[in-house]
Amino acid sequence: MVITAQLPAAREEPRPAESARSARRGSTLWLWPFAVALALGGYGMTASLLGRDELVTWDMVGRDTGRILATLGNVDAVHGTYYLLMHGWVELFGDSVVSLRLPSVLAVAAAAAVIALIGDRFFG
Repeated sequence: MVITAQLPAAREEPRPAESARSARRGSTLWLWPFAVALALGGYGMTASLLGRDELVTWDMVGRDTGRILATLGNVDAVHGTYYLLMHGWVELFGDSVVSLRLPSVLAVAAAAAVIALIGDRFFG
């Protein structure tokens, strides 16, 4: 007994008008979740004082790079990487409340945009 499998039918190539419309939709699909997450995350960003974790970050990024690297022996490597990235961020943008919180808000907004793109990829 021989079992043969049928190949799926060939897919049609998208027409240029559909392709342009799809590209336009894809380029704006991520924008709405990004903007909404950025607005919601940024709302009231300066209203409260720094929390305990934020104060630790503020303390760590004020140290020189050698001292931050020395703490890797005592803390999780993920925290050391975060402190090094924030050290560079603070050197560029200062250590205000907004400057310390903005990277997290941008990361959440970027994650929302990526989730929208993944959802479109999986579910159309």
